[in-house]
Amino acid sequence: MASTRSPAGRLFDFLVANPHQVRLATWLRLERGRTEREPEGLGASVRRKIEALAEAQAAKRVAAEFTAEDLLAFTLALATAWVPASPTAPADPTPDQLDTRRTAVVEAVRRLTS
Repeated sequence: MASTRSPAGRLFDFLVANPHQVRLATWLRLERGRTEREPEGLGASVRRKIEALAEAQAAKRVAAEFTAEDLLAFTLALATAWVPASPTAPADPTPDQLDTRRTAVVEAVRRLTS
């Protein structure tokens, strides 16, 4: 299995275990602009992640070819591409398929940030 230390791998694992989160996030994006309500803490969470990425870029631990905002968006997109709630994923993936996809997600994010 790919590194358990990888944030992208941990996110992938969380979304596989909690596929409703992808559906809720998709619904939130569909409703964006129609309401001023946002899930509690979402904005602060996103800002913390962007700040952490920017700090890692400034310390040269993460590549700076993309903005911190871009890296967060790309990581989220990659991590959600193969979870069961995604339209691109098989409806009932096997453990081996999930492990292969997780490894691919982790490697793709590693290449983006290296």
